[in-house]
Amino acid sequence: NQEFTFLVTNAAGTFGYVDPLYVSTGVLTKESDVYSFGVILFEILCGRLAMIGKYDDERRFLSHLAQLRYEEGKLDEIIFPGIRKQIKPDSLRVFSRIANQCLKIDRKKRPTRAMVIEQLQISLEFQIVSYCSRENRSKFWCNLVQNLNFVLCNARVVGPSSDLRNALGRASCRDRVSLS
Repeated sequence: NQEFTFLVTNAAGTFGYVDPLYVSTGVLTKESDVYSFGVILFEILCGRLAMIGKYDDERRFLSHLAQLRYEEGKLDEIIFPGIRKQIKPDSLRVFSRIANQCLKIDRKKRPTRAMVIEQLQISLEFQIVSYCSRENRSKFWCNLVQNLNFVLCNARVVGPSSDLRNALGRASCRDRVSLS
């Protein structure tokens, strides 16, 4: 519903998070935000910063490293050990796939914000069902997952982000797994 969905400016941003196309063109779009969010998703998964200056190889920028390992089928080599032990394979598959799609160089190949939310919801559901449905489940982790699910289901969007609002509306939050 907006007349313009981009901004032309001198490129500025934090190394490791900024959309490479924004740096080269000076055009900032919604897809630039999706790229940055993909970097954050990999930071969470890998337990490391987006840029580590002491490295002079592919490890310097997490976005590049994550894309390489994802394409090689070796993403497990860079996943934070604590997460690697607890994340369920289906949850990891969905989470890492959407994070990787966010980092596509071609903006047209990046998912919309609505698609990102939808896929994160699915990833969370895989983790909830397999982690919290056991009799000996951890109360702490199940409560944390339940709270995250609540936040995703009750997020409110300010502004004209109708794609995000529609994705939240489509989410079947009433049908979530009960953890109590």
